[in-house]
Parts: sequence; C-alpha cells; structure tokens
Amino acid sequence: MTCTGMTSTWPRRRTAVLLLVAALVTMPRVGAMLASRIAAADAVDDDAQSIELLVSQALADDLGPDAAHLEVHARSGVVTLVGIVVDEAMRDRAEKVAYGVVAVERVENRLRILRAPINPREM
Repeated sequence: MTCTGMTSTWPRRRTAVLLLVAALVTMPRVGAMLASRIAAADAVDDDAQSIELLVSQALADDLGPDAAHLEVHARSGVVTLVGIVVDEAMRDRAEKVAYGVVAVERVENRLRILRAPINPREM
C-alpha cells in the first residue's frame, strides 16, 4: 500500500514520525539522531508556548482588561510584545512584567502608544 501524495497533507509531525521509523529500521544511528532532534524541537515549541502563556497571564493580572489587546510571542527565551497601549507608562510596565516571568531572557517591546487623532479645528 502506498501513500503517494498524502504526505503533503499530513501534519508535519506525522511526516517526521514516518521518516523516523524508516530511519530506525534502515539506519539505527541516523534514526536515533533524528529522534533526539525531533524531541528537542518539540520541547522548544512547548517551552515557547509555556512562556507565552505565563507572560500573558502575568500581563492580565497586572494590567487587567488592557492586556487583552496585547500579543505575546516567545522563542528561545526572547519575548516579543506586540499591540497598542494608552501611554508610555503602560508600555514600560508591560515590559517590566514580562521580564519578571521565569525563563524570559530578553524582551522586545514592540508596543505602540495610541495617539489621539489630530483635529485640525483645534490647531
């Protein structure tokens, strides 16, 4: 039975598992190396998701409803904050809260400050 054309539609992990099984059967050393790399990649993804969740929760606890408009992305201990805040104090506070989370090594603060539209009649 062949699976021609199906691998492109399968999730990435299933394809990796199939390659791993084939490598384990034909070349045990290569298979073991692939298994360790797949496990390491999964651990990194899980760690990033955990950090994102922890930072998001810390922001929600500290900033309240204002944190709902912020996005948190993590990769290799680097957290990126994206969104719009009302003032510089909230921008700084969000960064400080993110740094306070365990496993956060660096914070890239890409938060923008909401500016009121300029009314030409007020000039």
